Amino acid sequence: MGVGLDGWPLDQSDASEQLQDDASTRAHPRNSPGPEPLRPVFLHGLWRSGSTYIWSRFRVAEATRCYYEPLHDGLRRLTLERIRRDTPDTVQNNHHPAMDQPYFAEFAPLVAGRGVQGYRRRFAYDDFAPARDRADGPLEAYVRGLINHARGENRSAVLGFNRTGLRIGWLADRFDACNIHIDRDPIDVFASYLSQLQAGNFYYFVKWMQIIAGNSSYPPFGRALSRFRGVSAIQSWLLGPKRYYRGIADAASMDTLYAITFLAWAVCALHALEHSDLIIDIALADRPDYGGEIAETVRKQTGLKVSFGEMHAPASPSPLRLAHQREIENEVLSWLVAPEADGLFDRARIRRRLGELSTRRADLLARVV
Repeated sequence: MGVGLDGWPLDQSDASEQLQDDASTRAHPRNSPGPEPLRPVFLHGLWRSGSTYIWSRFRVAEATRCYYEPLHDGLRRLTLERIRRDTPDTVQNNHHPAMDQPYFAEFAPLVAGRGVQGYRRRFAYDDFAPARDRADGPLEAYVRGLINHARGENRSAVLGFNRTGLRIGWLADRFDACNIHIDRDPIDVFASYLSQLQAGNFYYFVKWMQIIAGNSSYPPFGRALSRFRGVSAIQSWLLGPKRYYRGIADAASMDTLYAITFLAWAVCALHALEHSDLIIDIALADRPDYGGEIAETVRKQTGLKVSFGEMHAPASPSPLRLAHQREIENEVLSWLVAPEADGLFDRARIRRRLGELSTRRADLLARVV
């Protein structure tokens, strides 16, 4: 999704007020028969994967309340004025669908002065790959609060996440939501990131570097850190994380940047195949009736009538092909079959679902499982 809040200055405050708890949104058995009334939907996808389009289709459906990037780090400083000015027209080069309202309009009732109620700064990137049994009361209460706010208006909450690629299982254990992952070929995601970089927007590479470095206990991310040049703690502190990682991205080779992007795609795709209820592969959108099949699955899972009639497979952002693309992909995939990666994925379940992806990506992940 978008980066309209990227330019906001950092501060150390966070809005710690928790939204009201409600037992009606506590976890239920995932195999319970049929959708519950007002069942929430959690959308997951990498930045530049087509997730904003999918979210926008839910936004115009009846009986939904759609929250855009509920873990966005800018929500700690969100104001009504910032909501008004952050629209597709003001966020340049994102190529997002036209919308009648600003991205964050649904958060307006939850903003008291500055910051969304219950949001904490650490939600964006800390514990990006949490253990399934890890307790996080504030995050759970925050997500539940959004669901309850929508239910108070007799609507289903739709949360359009871009920072939950390795948290789907954690969320599925705690909320009876329909978890949908939006997937796109990593070379096309990379080409989109690169076009943004060439326009002066370092956001995507910087954020993935911060995620990897800040979650190095996750074995594949620990392996990826060898791609970063060394830095002393004092240098990182003096520059600040955003400025520091921007410098790394600026100096990094194309191979290194693609390795980071491909790793992010691979681990999130594997996690989604294990834990999500539905995969939307936008590369398959031109297949006859694909949009209709997705819409029918959503209806059965949630009771919502969402139209994907205009969905189409996007053209690649560029004809980019890296000279060492295959070698980079093979190296990263080797990290996912290394001994330290044992137990990260339910490989048998993933194997059974590979057919939900287009052939190239299914073949790539088949090497891991």
